[in-house]
Amino acid sequence: LYESGKDGKRAIIGKCRLVVTASLYLYPPKGILELAIKNACVTEEHLRNYLPCSVWGVQDPVRLSHAVPLSDIGMTRPPQSWQYLTDEQADILERRLA
Repeated sequence: LYESGKDGKRAIIGKCRLVVTASLYLYPPKGILELAIKNACVTEEHLRNYLPCSVWGVQDPVRLSHAVPLSDIGMTRPPQSWQYLTDEQADILERRLA
C-alpha cells in the first residue's frame, strides 16, 4: 500500500491481500451491479464506463512499522494504480514487517 501523503512521504506503508469479489460483464445480473455500486461508492454511470471489470476486495491489511521509501525497493516513481513486485522487492518489505 503506497501513500503519497500530504507531506510528500511517497512511501510504502503496508500490504494487503486483494481478492476478486465479482466479475462484471457488459450486462451484469440485477443485484450484483447494485451491490458493487453501493460497496464501491460510485455511481452506476461511472461503473458502467468500466465494464467489463472486476470488483476487488481488500483483505488482511497490515501496516508496516516504518514506511519504506520507493527507492529502497528500486522504484523511482509510484505505479499508476497497482503493480506486481518482484520477489526481491517483496523480500525487502517482508523484512520490514519483522
